Amino acid sequence: MSQPYPIDLRVPGDKDYAGRSDPEQHVNSYYGNMLMMVVSEAVMCRAFYSMLTGRAAEWFRTLEPESISNFRELAWKFVQRFAMSKTVKKHFTHLENAKQREGEPLSVFIERWKIAMTEIDPVDDATAINLLLASLRARNMYQDLILRLPLSYEDAIRRVVEHATATEANSVKRMMETGGPRRDQNQRDRCPNT
Repeated sequence: MSQPYPIDLRVPGDKDYAGRSDPEQHVNSYYGNMLMMVVSEAVMCRAFYSMLTGRAAEWFRTLEPESISNFRELAWKFVQRFAMSKTVKKHFTHLENAKQREGEPLSVFIERWKIAMTEIDPVDDATAINLLLASLRARNMYQDLILRLPLSYEDAIRRVVEHATATEANSVKRMMETGGPRRDQNQRDRCPNT
């Protein structure tokens, strides 16, 4: 508390942590923002309160004076206190529910897949690629990934997204070439007198 606190300090980031979301994510975001501002650990500890609301702010006020010696200790106590709000990652077997469904467009599948991947414990690239392959239906994309193995998981995702985009573009082009439903033709069908 004896450290000077910059009067013009504006802490960027989420200022409303109330104890209902992942405390580690909050600490990591806060710490990263404060590092960019090049402030002392004492200022980090003092400014932390400004990012809290509700029961999290109430918890901060219960800390005994001089009970925190550095930000690491404050962060540890904070994470322990709100551990019940921590986001629990699922095992990779959870991805069984994210498999590509019969008739599901690749673009829809890959969006569901990306969301499901954020919900599981981190896996290495080789495992992630194998999980993706196991979840794709036996079609051109699957065959392409088998014939030319991806260099990384990011490479695999990029290729799937590119393939999905190309497939949709090709479908639109085919409709245009075959004279699929057009707006002016539909209007003539509805109004035969025009």
